[in-house]
Amino acid sequence: MYFELLGPVRCLRGEEELDLGSPQQRLTLAALLLAGGRVVGLEQLIDIVWADEPPKSAVNVVRQYLSRLRAILGTEMIESVAGGYRCTGTTDVADFHRLLSEAAQAPVAEAHTLLHRALECWRGEPLAGLPGAWAQGQRVRLAETRLVALESRADADLELGRHAEVIAELSTLHAAHPMRERLSGQLMLALKRAGRPAEAIAVYTDTRLLLAEEFGVDPSAELAAVYQQIIADRPIIAAGAAGPRPAQLPAGVPDFTGKRDVVRDLVERLQVGTGTMPVVGVSGPGGIGKSTLAIHVAHAVRKNFPDGQLYANLRSGDLAPQEVLAGFLRALGCADRQIPPALPERAALLRSLLADKRVLVVLDDVADSGQVEPLLPGSATCAVIITSRVRPAGIAGAQLTILDLLPADEGLQLLERVTGPARVMAEPRAAADLVQACGGLPLAVRIVASRLAARPSMRLESLAVRLADAQRRINELKAGQETVASCFALGYEPLPPEQARAFRLLALAEGPDLPVEAAAAVLGVALVEAEEVCEALVDVSLLETSAPGRYRYHDLLRLYGRSLAADDEQAAASQRLFEHYMAGIRGVCRVVLPGFVHPTGAGRPELSFSGAPSARAWMRAEQANVAATIAGSGREGLLGEVPLLAEVTGFAEVEDVIFLPAVLLAMGLGAQRMAATDEAIALLSEALAQVDAHVHPKMSAMIHALLAMALADDGSITDARRHVEQGLKFGRLAGDPHSLGVNQMAQGIVCFRAGELDQAAEHLLASAETYRLGGLPLRVAWPANRLMLVYLAAGRPKDAVAVGEEAVPLAEAMHDPLLAGIMLARLGQAWEELGDTQQARRRRTEAATVLLPYQLMD
Repeated sequence: MYFELLGPVRCLRGEEELDLGSPQQRLTLAALLLAGGRVVGLEQLIDIVWADEPPKSAVNVVRQYLSRLRAILGTEMIESVAGGYRCTGTTDVADFHRLLSEAAQAPVAEAHTLLHRALECWRGEPLAGLPGAWAQGQRVRLAETRLVALESRADADLELGRHAEVIAELSTLHAAHPMRERLSGQLMLALKRAGRPAEAIAVYTDTRLLLAEEFGVDPSAELAAVYQQIIADRPIIAAGAAGPRPAQLPAGVPDFTGKRDVVRDLVERLQVGTGTMPVVGVSGPGGIGKSTLAIHVAHAVRKNFPDGQLYANLRSGDLAPQEVLAGFLRALGCADRQIPPALPERAALLRSLLADKRVLVVLDDVADSGQVEPLLPGSATCAVIITSRVRPAGIAGAQLTILDLLPADEGLQLLERVTGPARVMAEPRAAADLVQACGGLPLAVRIVASRLAARPSMRLESLAVRLADAQRRINELKAGQETVASCFALGYEPLPPEQARAFRLLALAEGPDLPVEAAAAVLGVALVEAEEVCEALVDVSLLETSAPGRYRYHDLLRLYGRSLAADDEQAAASQRLFEHYMAGIRGVCRVVLPGFVHPTGAGRPELSFSGAPSARAWMRAEQANVAATIAGSGREGLLGEVPLLAEVTGFAEVEDVIFLPAVLLAMGLGAQRMAATDEAIALLSEALAQVDAHVHPKMSAMIHALLAMALADDGSITDARRHVEQGLKFGRLAGDPHSLGVNQMAQGIVCFRAGELDQAAEHLLASAETYRLGGLPLRVAWPANRLMLVYLAAGRPKDAVAVGEEAVPLAEAMHDPLLAGIMLARLGQAWEELGDTQQARRRRTEAATVLLPYQLMD
């Protein structure tokens, strides 16, 4: 059964034409058929048949139409499905579109035949005799499609040299559609090539005047280019005319490695025939392998573009689009005298030459979208690959792929392919070290492999040792004229001064990433300005964004940036970053260790946090950056922070050599007080690893004690006891009351978490006594806080009250409201268990008031 819609609506069963009923019934069928197998809802059918004025019986009437059509066509032809109705019959409209699609993929002679067959599907005005606005809209749409097909067939006629034969048809079409510039250009071309240039100029003049009169616009650049060629008496190359088939792709590398998924994705995206020209962009920093990948993919799909492949390396803007266009036009058969002087005319001529051709265009290392736009074909049968350090924006329809670094296994494969598997297998560890030193950058791996391949006797370990030195790594990554530094320089040198300065200075940060607040500190600028410059560096692939507001460098780009920074700007920027992170530490301590900050923190800048959760979030995000920044700071920068850490750690002075573990200890203590046990254990374990216990027993004793407490709170009793034993040993070796007292307190907490309440009370009382006898009476509040818990767990609320009422004033005297508030809450519980609800209510109210700013309860 075959349905005809490109004329009066008919249904043929073999040679028999079926009676489809009234115009409205035919309209209902046409709506289902033009949906192309999609479901059409009942309400939609009503709108199609009656538009805005359906009768009250519309639902029943449409159902009657459908019932009658089923009786005529067979019930299987019209399906009733959820949401409406569907008809899947074969139509002349579907055949028409199929033939157009096949023509778009075919060589010109075959395309001409297919287009002719497609146009033979038409028998007159589509949907003839059907009433209503919907039918009229479909007629307009289908007529436009037919007109485009006629234009495409005329292009094929012109390409096949049938200029004289096509003039009559083009004249008729142009008379019917005088403002259709494609038809004007085709008619001008046919007349010129048929030896009738004066008539061709007349067509242009008429079109120009009509456009100006009707719309106040000039002819398009494409039509103007044809006109300029006519009046200059230059030979015109027809759109799609037979000519040279350029094959400009550079050779692909024989040892291309990895990126299988990316290659497969790009190959799929470059499929033509969808009605839209595929444009794919490949972006990433210098050395990431953009050009290598693009050329590899281009060779993989070149068989799909039999009319040629055009390639240009725009060298990040050094090559102007005018020059590229001239090269492309010459490759397509234009003599120099045929190439217009102006950029718009050259671009228009390129689009004309590539119209309906299947040509792949590769634009390598472009600077921006302004370079790309004049070089793009206008035909959906072409495809374009763009590579750029800059993430291209503003290119309509472009699909961007941002390349990632080589995984370690693919880096080893590349090394093995170039140097040979035997050498890699002989020194597997050195090979892995080499790939790691290259940071997954394909260019760096290829340079290393090339150096080794050129020196068969060189051991991999020897080169790995040289690359292990970060200070010389960039200089070592060179092979002949190819260097990583020169590749990076292509991205750095065009930067505006403020971006170049930012690239150099931000590279000085030691941590794994850099929040925008720290970037502002490094640069000494406002937050908004820092974010703008960081995003600008991301756009040119010199910086990466790991999360909103956080940035990071590739390892080698960081080393390159540092190598560019002058000594004076390095020192100042590093000091500003150090001060930023210490301000953060002071801010955290202000929230969770308030007693330690007063009064030594007065006058020192500190970050402001709304409460414990925000302080904890900052510490979680920045602890690795803090540690890395401190580890890379000089002695002068550390001395100014000693008073704070002396207070936090309980030591009279903090030597520079243990400054980093002291900061980690402070952060660990802060995490512990915020009940962030996992973070506390991680920070304190890192602090312990940084300390030589025999040289600094006091610091070691403190860290062991805090680790024991955190582990006990986490339920790791065995590990906690081990740290207590070590802490007590080094506390006695240190010989000061704080080192011993804090470990006795830790011992009590471990026993408490183990359910050993009597032993817990004994150790906590011993800790309090050590602080009293050692001249540190205020610190009795620390073990007292935990002793209250022990007494409450043991059913001794009276003892808990006695300890708490004595200890709360001590915490207040230490300017530690957080500790005081926690003990007030425990006093409330103890008084309630004693039956004194008035006292319980009073203490709990006091506790809530004190603890409110901290958003924290123990």
